[in-house]
Amino acid sequence: MHQALELIHKVVKQYQIQHLYVAYSGGVDSTALLHLVTQLKRNINIHAIHIHHGLSKNADHWLEVCQIEAAQLSIQFTAHRLSPPTKRNNIEHWARTERYAFFESVMQQTPHSLLLTAHHIEDQAETFLLQALRGNGVKGLAAIAKEKPFANGLLLRPFLDLNKSELIAYCQHHQLTWIEDESNQSTDFRRNALRHNIMPKLREILPQADATLARSAELCSEADRLIHELLAPHLAKITTDNHLDLIQFTTYSSLQQKQLLKMWLTEHNLYPSHAQLLQIHTGAQNMQSNWHYTLAESHLSIVNGYLLIKTNTSPTLVTTTDVDIVQWLNEQQQTIFSLDNLMIRPRQAGDRCRPLYRHKSQSLKVIFQEQGISAQDRSHAQIITLTTEPDHIIAVYPFFVCH
Repeated sequence: MHQALELIHKVVKQYQIQHLYVAYSGGVDSTALLHLVTQLKRNINIHAIHIHHGLSKNADHWLEVCQIEAAQLSIQFTAHRLSPPTKRNNIEHWARTERYAFFESVMQQTPHSLLLTAHHIEDQAETFLLQALRGNGVKGLAAIAKEKPFANGLLLRPFLDLNKSELIAYCQHHQLTWIEDESNQSTDFRRNALRHNIMPKLREILPQADATLARSAELCSEADRLIHELLAPHLAKITTDNHLDLIQFTTYSSLQQKQLLKMWLTEHNLYPSHAQLLQIHTGAQNMQSNWHYTLAESHLSIVNGYLLIKTNTSPTLVTTTDVDIVQWLNEQQQTIFSLDNLMIRPRQAGDRCRPLYRHKSQSLKVIFQEQGISAQDRSHAQIITLTTEPDHIIAVYPFFVCH
């Protein structure tokens, strides 16, 4: 426990953390964590966040217990009630997604913030096995990250090297009380089935099974980080936001191509299955101009040698319904642009260009102010770029053109 506290101390000091959030379910793991952070010798705001999933008849009671425990430790307490899930086919995934979405929304409001969760070595071992049973590669097998960027700060799991028995012993030593979630005993959930039916037998064969599996997860994490470190510079050369240059892409080996694709899609919060990745890879290799693919809520297509990702706010090809825009642009530029070499998108934060009357580029906000364009009119602005230079703004319709 001392090492866990030292790790928290180190991270708080290194990143100048001002707000520390503890994911507090009231179970033995998070109870130990909440008590531990009260020993921090720094001036820092500590908040306990409890998620009311609404899945148990005891959920209201658990919330009350957690609120009382936090008050006794003089720790600020926030509870959040989740709306019932629309589908009940994967409750575990729904609960986790909703929890972290709320954690993120809270932390977005406070800079220099740190979220702590109480995952331990048994959790890591279970996650590694679950990922292996799904057929995942090194990224999935890396399982639970000890530390990673999250919202406006960091997510840290200081107990990841500790056994659950150590956390129980800590709570008993400090005479702490905790709740028992009856759903943890239900083998209807895949993780619980693994925990109660498989892991005990595995420990009989290999007493150090949890530590061994956790070590494998760490090695996979190192391999994943190395792959990213080696390929990130190459990805930067062949991509521009939502465009991937397929001419350059095809100069890489097939193995490199698949990793580059996976990294690029992940940057856009897209996580294809193995089968989906193979389909996208095949399309990218063939460079068929009429190729299209839908992944989650995004649309992938190949245009003029580029693989494009289109979301609600992504650039789109100018279509025949945008003839007026093309005609306006040609009149302004006294140049001939065609429908198939232009892209159009809404404004984005950080957009800059150089209007014909300026010697240097400037943000669109400043240019709008210079030209006296009202906020209401700005909302109708459309950004025009070339498919070959998607980062270079050539015009802001219907207001001005750029160099």
